[in-house]
Amino acid sequence: MNVVDLPKLLARHRQSGVAIDSNLLLLLWIGSFDRSLIQRFKRTQKYAETDYDLLVSLVARVKLLVTTPNVLTEVSNLAGQLPQQMAEEFRVEMQRVIDQFNEQHFPCKLAAAENCFISLGLTDSTLAILARKKILVLTDDLPLYAQLHSAKMPVINFTHVRSTAYGWEA
Repeated sequence: MNVVDLPKLLARHRQSGVAIDSNLLLLLWIGSFDRSLIQRFKRTQKYAETDYDLLVSLVARVKLLVTTPNVLTEVSNLAGQLPQQMAEEFRVEMQRVIDQFNEQHFPCKLAAAENCFISLGLTDSTLAILARKKILVLTDDLPLYAQLHSAKMPVINFTHVRSTAYGWEA
């Protein structure tokens, strides 16, 4: 995908939905929970607060956010690496906003039958199923992006978006 086409791509998927991978969903929720945690939490410290702002602006352009139980489980488990009291407070917030997502369930045997299962695992296989259903996947996971992109499925590489937004050379 050419990042110049990003507004068109988001508009095209505004109604059908966008699925956010685990790392980016964690960033989105950590940033909304406590922005200062982005740089302090080991699972999100590779991001800057400006990355969070960029992600929020992308998500604001779509009407429907789609996820799977596998993605939500990963986010919950990753958040479990916060100090206990903070992890519990985070999960209270997660509990409050989780109903804003259209959650799609796929049997594990269906996800395991995906071509990408061996190389990418269960969670990314459920994202591939969503992409095959014409749901746009937003990821910063290069192997997932490469797999979906090569199969001509709808996918955005957040790293490419960041590079363009910040004026970096690709």
